[in-house]
Amino acid sequence: MTTELSAPTGTLDFEIDGMTCGSCSARVQKVLARQPEVIDAEVNYATGRAHLTVTPDADPDALTAAVERIGYSARFDHRTASDVGEFDVGGMTCGSCAARVQKVLSRQDGVADAEVNYGTGRAIVHATPGERLDSDALATAVEKIGYKLDPTTDAAAPADTDRPSDHDGEASEVARWRWRALASLPIAVFMVSTMFFHDTAMSTTWLRWLQFALAVPAQFVVAWPILTGAVARARHLTANMDTLIAVGTLAAFTFSTYQLLTDGMELYFEAAVVIVFFITLGRWLEARAKSRAGAALRALLELGAKEARLVDADGGERMVPVESLRVGDVVKVRPGEKVPVDGEVTEGSSAVDESMLTGESIPIDKTVGDEVAGATINASGVLTVRARRVGADTALAQIVKLVEQA
Repeated sequence: MTTELSAPTGTLDFEIDGMTCGSCSARVQKVLARQPEVIDAEVNYATGRAHLTVTPDADPDALTAAVERIGYSARFDHRTASDVGEFDVGGMTCGSCAARVQKVLSRQDGVADAEVNYGTGRAIVHATPGERLDSDALATAVEKIGYKLDPTTDAAAPADTDRPSDHDGEASEVARWRWRALASLPIAVFMVSTMFFHDTAMSTTWLRWLQFALAVPAQFVVAWPILTGAVARARHLTANMDTLIAVGTLAAFTFSTYQLLTDGMELYFEAAVVIVFFITLGRWLEARAKSRAGAALRALLELGAKEARLVDADGGERMVPVESLRVGDVVKVRPGEKVPVDGEVTEGSSAVDESMLTGESIPIDKTVGDEVAGATINASGVLTVRARRVGADTALAQIVKLVEQA
């Protein structure tokens, strides 16, 4: 039975089993590239996947059979033959939040699969074959459980593109939790110290009221984002880690306040304050780790070219943004410039520095018919390159995606 192709982008992905070395992937790639419906084939031994650029009449079953004839197994990834949406998810504070958003997205009509990554704050949603994603409907469904869903930009966008997870946003998040953790630290230290002379602290009026006075800002200033997060979940009849923290600390604070006003001897202000300190400390370290990961991704994106020298049909040249390039466009790369796309050399010869991909410091000679990768540097002569992969399909963009997923 033939599987109908509905991918509007003309790309297909396969999972390849049976490869044991780089020569296996090269063989599979060679066979796939020879198929009449395949414009370009790239097989990655490390990930066990094949990414194909195909014509609209490509038959996934025929391509699978071609791979099986040479002794390997290929499984067509139906998710790539459908509409795929990538979104920024706001309001998540823990892994259970990501699981809840993922569950809701997966249940929506027309959604075949959804994956929510708490570390990156992103959701990738695959539509069922032949269907189109309704971003508004997905956003509404997520908002009903207290989170926010916004379409994000392409992973291959320039590093200076305005994105919700950009450097300014990450730095703001780090600063927000840093001051809260540092502000609650001396209060927590004092509260813990009172435990060493518990009887005296409980019987000394001014010490009891001092604990209360210090607990108030810790509970209602330092922990304010946690309390508001818990309230937001409660409005939608859901719960998360914020709910657990809010209930625990407010219970200790409320009971201790009652004991203080009724001359009771059991005060637990220190429990609420210490919990708040450790949670804000954890959020600070988490935000810092995410910020550093974001910096690593931005550093990778910075490797790519920002502009390309496009060769027009009449032979004229003009500088254009690299994101405007399309498969089949011809670009000219002068000495010292970065190659803007993955493509094939159609004219000229030069040495290309591929150290950003291979780690090899010695430039590699390239001539007509050779492949060049985006973000590598043309070291000497002038090259004319026909684009075969652009944007999110380039090797650099795939590296960025793998790092982001990791």
